[in-house]
Amino acid sequence: MKRIVPEYYTPEDVPEIIKDTEIAPYGPLLQGVPANSEAANEAQGRMLAKLREHGREIQQKYQRSAAPRLEQYWIHDANLTLDS
Repeated sequence: MKRIVPEYYTPEDVPEIIKDTEIAPYGPLLQGVPANSEAANEAQGRMLAKLREHGREIQQKYQRSAAPRLEQYWIHDANLTLDS
């Protein structure tokens, strides 16, 4: 499994996640990919395509008015770096 991280950043993982980032018999289960790499750009493109494909359903399910408490909504679009 890959995750996009800035090149010189070490994620502050909880213990349940750290164990998956350590070397295992066939390498770490969870591996970082530099945020400015072609692989990261391609992954973000695939994710954006899925978000666009299912946008209406995602917004209905996770928008602010559907949150369990005021100001506890789940959509945070500031982390997406691709143009819409």
